[in-house]
Amino acid sequence: MIKLVQCVRKQSEIELLEFRHYWDEYRRIMEKAREELGISRVIFSTTLAVEENFEVMLARGTRVPYDGIVELFFENARTFREVLNHPDTETVLSEIRAFQEEFMDLGASTFFFAINDEY
Repeated sequence: MIKLVQCVRKQSEIELLEFRHYWDEYRRIMEKAREELGISRVIFSTTLAVEENFEVMLARGTRVPYDGIVELFFENARTFREVLNHPDTETVLSEIRAFQEEFMDLGASTFFFAINDEY
């Protein structure tokens, strides 16, 4: 499977509870896009606000965790290309980008494609 991974940071002026409201709406938008475009699967993960995250960060010397992660799955390269070439893709992506800009710090977020190695 091919997947698009979105590691998301919220805009600094947005409080955690407000971010969670945006996140819920983003989930609805992405599920709609999945249905319209034929994306295989979408998984949302939200970082827990727990002390253990801070402890891991200090112990490993890592950065502050992302606020959330989204994974969009495509069965293979062919279905990925079909989604890219879908007649509604440009419009859907434009709407998604406009919503992302409302609450995400896109410059501090990371989006990338990966292959899902399942054994």
